[in-house]
Amino acid sequence: MVKWFGGIQAQDYPAAKWALGLRLKNITQTQIESEIAAKKFVRTWMFRGTLHFIAADDVNWMLDLVAPGIISKFKSRHRELGLTPDVLAKAEKVIVTMLSGDKVISRKNLFEELELNGVATKDQKGIHLMLWASYNKLICHGPTEGKQFTYTLYDDWIAKNGTIPREEALAKLALRYFTGHGPATLQDFMWWSGLGVNDTKKGLEAVRSQLLIETVEGQEYFMQPELPELKKTSVKAFLLPAFDEFYLAYKNRNISLESHHHSTVASVNGIFFPTIVVGNRIVGLWKKEIKKNSVLIDLKAFIELKNSQKDLIAKAAKDYGRFLGMKTEVIE
Repeated sequence: MVKWFGGIQAQDYPAAKWALGLRLKNITQTQIESEIAAKKFVRTWMFRGTLHFIAADDVNWMLDLVAPGIISKFKSRHRELGLTPDVLAKAEKVIVTMLSGDKVISRKNLFEELELNGVATKDQKGIHLMLWASYNKLICHGPTEGKQFTYTLYDDWIAKNGTIPREEALAKLALRYFTGHGPATLQDFMWWSGLGVNDTKKGLEAVRSQLLIETVEGQEYFMQPELPELKKTSVKAFLLPAFDEFYLAYKNRNISLESHHHSTVASVNGIFFPTIVVGNRIVGLWKKEIKKNSVLIDLKAFIELKNSQKDLIAKAAKDYGRFLGMKTEVIE
């Protein structure tokens, strides 16, 4: 599933796990964590300077494609934070020493070690060091230790399975995006990937013949050829997590939500809230409260829900509880 999408935004770790869980039949949170521990897919910084789940054998070529542009964009911020080349070199030495030997170290412990060696981590310096180290293929995230995020050396966790020509990488990424997210536009692909217009055009043109194209009001939409068959499925409801690809992965989001609700679903500082979807339309927000043995789900619908819609949402809530291994209680 991670490979099919190209990547799944994962800055909110529990939400990213549920993004997979709701799309894979009968899978649990524990099983997803086992897949991460087995190095099947990786949590690392990728598109748009944000954390994503990426299939392990895709990380190398995807970083080759997107990292140079992102590293360049962060140079001015590094100057503001005092992350000079000497500081970065010193941090790299500490990180390699700390993580060598296939070690997995919590962020807390790694930051403490950096501080002990004279590398400041406060005031966003630490997180920018981790971001820099990730885009330079020094580290990636390992499995969590309790509630602690961990890091490990990139070379210990991910096979450097060679490079591919940039044109081939652009085509490969375009096909992944439109297969996993179509119907979508060139502008959507440009937003999602964080790449420039020339690169995204090259990628799309290379795979154009492999996609179904529909023109609506003068706008071309690209998708996998099999997608129209999906229209025949019955109406379903979903409790989508924060930062879900269903809404986030598009520049124009009016297909899934009325424009006057956009500011409610996504904040001005880029936080995308968990949404209720019925029949492929966002109809409200939801939030959870984890109890000892159960999860409380609070619904805030934008519309007056019919009983049939409430039943579908209750079913979706039950599935979320199954994913967590907990009972669910729904509050309207």
